[in-house]
Amino acid sequence: MPTLSLGLSLALSLACRQPEAPCSGLNADGDGVCEGLAVDWSEDVWLEPGTHRANIYGLALQDLERVTQDGLAHTMVWPVTVTGLRMPYRPLKELLSNPDNGTIQGLTRQVAGFGSMEELYEPLGLPPIPDNGSVPLPLDLQPGDPMGAAVVDTEHGQALVFSCAACHAHELFGQTVVGLPNKNARPNAFFDLAAKVLPTVPSDVFQDLSGATDGEIFLYAEAVESISWVGTRNPQVLGLDTSLAQVSLSLSKRGQDESAGYRGSVEKVWDQPGAQDLPLGDQLTTAALYYSPRTRPVDVGTDSSRAQGVQALEELNRLAISQSMGPVVRAGVG
Repeated sequence: MPTLSLGLSLALSLACRQPEAPCSGLNADGDGVCEGLAVDWSEDVWLEPGTHRANIYGLALQDLERVTQDGLAHTMVWPVTVTGLRMPYRPLKELLSNPDNGTIQGLTRQVAGFGSMEELYEPLGLPPIPDNGSVPLPLDLQPGDPMGAAVVDTEHGQALVFSCAACHAHELFGQTVVGLPNKNARPNAFFDLAAKVLPTVPSDVFQDLSGATDGEIFLYAEAVESISWVGTRNPQVLGLDTSLAQVSLSLSKRGQDESAGYRGSVEKVWDQPGAQDLPLGDQLTTAALYYSPRTRPVDVGTDSSRAQGVQALEELNRLAISQSMGPVVRAGVG
């Protein structure tokens, strides 16, 4: 059954939940006091051995369950309305799904590399929506459809957007797990393609081909304009094609708006008294793992292009959500 880490769910709920005055963050019990104000997000926070932050806001159990479900719902549909990258869903689906448009689909497949909705989503490697009812179904989507692609209602018509789940859900042993990083996603390649294709199709041509309404054409024209503000670059290698890199590239085109390595010790069974009398398989197991009280970065000879990529991610510190929640991206050796 798909699972969701409480940390991810609560953070999403905190970031996306509508504010309840005078609280400007998560206020699960409605008392006007932000639970998040009591959380220490600093890099110097100390976690006592044997403790955890699974219920980081200290919520009552009934509030914890509700907030977790709210966070899960937010992963399915992107709740931010300020984006201009909202493609008109109905005409796009008409063009790429209607068998009567086979000629157009063949042409777009030849020119742009996709001729169906499934092929459009392919670069993002979206996992399937599970069929066990464990996640809410976004509008117009069914179990088995790609998770992370969502349809939202706007004043101009239905629009296609990509949600948190596009990057924060992955299929593991045949099960979609919400909270795992999507290792198949190639957002840089996806947006690089969009930046090349969208401006080549004028709004009137798109309307003639798809039968889009004037409102849907407004969404399309807005998307064409907005894609010019998205930083795109064909990644050198797959490992550098990430959503964080995509955000950093885009921030470099706009005005103002911690890496650490593991250090500790491992105690193996083979070092314990009497280990020589145990089966070889048992001798190879780990008896205990001791974490260092303070991790520190260690230069292990990381590829230089990856190190440069992390430096570019420091642009994320300029985001309003980063400044309000307090996380800091800092490049270092490693």
